[in-house]
Order: sequence, then structure tokens, then C-alpha cells
Amino acid sequence: MQQELKRQSGRVGGSKLFRYRLVPTKPGPVPLDSLFSLIVFNPTTARYDTLRPEIAPQVQGQKQAGAAFHARPDDPFYEQVLTSADNTLQPVDAYAAVRRYANIILGH
Repeated sequence: MQQELKRQSGRVGGSKLFRYRLVPTKPGPVPLDSLFSLIVFNPTTARYDTLRPEIAPQVQGQKQAGAAFHARPDDPFYEQVLTSADNTLQPVDAYAAVRRYANIILGH
């Protein structure tokens, strides 16, 4: 993830760049909206919105039975992530309380 913050005239803005690599194991559409979502605060509506991708890339080729992903140790994308990765399950509604309290504070 890369982050860039800008402060100008009393306002804060910026961008975040997330990079993911997908390793498909079978041909067909990959519904990205079921894999990725981003919750953001919309200052115009004073509420949180969930952004989801609208594309579904089409994977071609043969099904890879029992295929496992093996990252290259020199791959800079996974180098930092794999050293600290774990498989701890996170609750689906992990940010529900944050959203609820933010909307209370904002009067919605």
C-alpha cells in the first residue's frame, strides 16, 4: 500500500494505492465486487459509503486442479506481507461499530 497526503489551505487530501495479485485456478469471470470493497467517508452526504469494483475480468485457460500459489521470495510485493501474515479470521462486521459511532457523532 502506498499513501500520499496533501495539506493545502487548511484542507487535507490525498490518495492510497492498494495492489493485489490474483491467482485464478479456473477459467471464467472473476467477480471482483465479491473480493474487494473499500469503506470511505463521503463528506457530501456525511455518511460512509462502500466502494466496489464494477469489472469482472474473464480468465481463460485450463482449470488448475490442486494449484497452490507460491510467491517468489524476491517478489517485493509479497516480501513484507508474507513475513507478518497470519490466517486469523476477522469478523465480517469488524467496522460496524466504527460506522455506527461515526454516524451518531455526525448526527445521522
